[in-house]
Amino acid sequence: LPDPEKFTGSTYKFDTWLPLIKAKLRVDSPVIENEIAQFYYIYLNLDSSVQSIVLP
Repeated sequence: LPDPEKFTGSTYKFDTWLPLIKAKLRVDSPVIENEIAQFYYIYLNLDSSVQSIVLP
């Protein structure tokens, strides 16, 4: 699966972004296999303004 667009914090886009990121983790689980790798994959698919909220 292709990488989803970065999540920018827009509430209305979250409902489509979340299923895409979940599908990506499920399909690519052989490559993104452990929880730490999954966290950083999701973190890198967040806009920097949202990243600052996740890791203060």
